[in-house]
Formats: sequence, structure tokens, C-alpha cells
Amino acid sequence: MSEEEFLERLKEYLTNRYNKKEIIEKRIAPPHYAIEKGLSYKSVEGTELKWRVGTSGKYPEVEEDSEGKVFVLFPPAGDFYDVFPLESELKKFFRRWRRRHHRYEKFDMELEFHRMMVDRMRWKEIEEDKDFKWMIDSFREKEEIAKKVSEKTGFKVVYYIPPPGGGNRFYFYTSFDSKGMGDEEKMKTIERAIDAVEEAYGLWRTR
Repeated sequence: MSEEEFLERLKEYLTNRYNKKEIIEKRIAPPHYAIEKGLSYKSVEGTELKWRVGTSGKYPEVEEDSEGKVFVLFPPAGDFYDVFPLESELKKFFRRWRRRHHRYEKFDMELEFHRMMVDRMRWKEIEEDKDFKWMIDSFREKEEIAKKVSEKTGFKVVYYIPPPGGGNRFYFYTSFDSKGMGDEEKMKTIERAIDAVEEAYGLWRTR
């Protein structure tokens, strides 16, 4: 089938899967899936996107990049602005951080804290502050969920923290290389990938 036909089939599958009454009641509004092509933004791994079948709200989205890699994302596993500190909290954090690390140069506090959030190697700089330890505990919990689901399903599920300039949504996502796959195999793999990220999202919501 053509790419247009495949995308219409995927859109119909997602709409039917998530328009069930019990699902809509939990997520407030029904999904309205749309096909997007010629996208100007990038995938969660920084590659150029070819198409996207997505919707607003807490429902899975499917994307494919120019190299044939398919991404299945389940948003939002929290929202950036739900966890990012207020300006007054940032000032207190960096006042203590400067004393601990003997760093007194000037920098953009919001950008520096955001970089700490994204860089797993710098999480210790946040969690060593007792007022912010909860944030890294939460991140580690979601990463543990992703690891557990990865081991169970065979799909590598990743907990995504948006980098500076990368939007404000946290995701559980997985991906696979679709090059060489026929339409049926590709569709079945997308369905199983959705199962995986949906399980991760469900474990996070019911923890």
C-alpha cells in the first residue's frame, strides 16, 4: 500500500483503540488523531521527522524519521512546568549549590538547572539538595519503570526528559528500525510498541 494508505490505516487503528468509553472517561477528552507530514521539528533523538500521527491529550503518538526509524511515544509522563522550580526556588538552590561546589561565576540559572535535569551524570548535583531530592527520586522511579517494561516486552522503553528548546513534555517512548519491513509487519510492530509504552505509562499512573 502507499504511504498515505498506511498512515490512514494507522490513524484509524489509533482512533478505534483509544475511543473506547472507559479510556475516554479516564483521560477526560476523546482523541482526535491527525496525520502530519513535512514536519519542521525533530524526533526525541534529534533526527528529521518524515511524518507523525498524533493527537492532544494523554494518548500515544507515532512518528517516523527520514531514516525509517519509528518512534512510539506516550505523553505526558508529567509536564515540565509541573516540576521546574520557580525563580525564587532556583535562587535558593544555586545559593546552596555555589557554596557546595565553590562556583561563583555568573550564568543563566534556568538554563543551568535544565541542563542538570537532562544530564543523568549531573543528577547528584540536584539530589544532594534536600529540597530537590524528590525530583531526582521521581526521575529514577520512571527510569526503573522503563527498565522493567523493556525487560518484559523486548522493546527498549526510555524515559525522556525534554532538553532546553525541546518542548515541555516528558515521555515514555520506544523505537524500532522499520527499514525492510512490509506494511503488515510494520503495523504489528507499532501495535506491540504501543503496548509497551502504554504499560509503562500505566505503571507510572498507578504506582
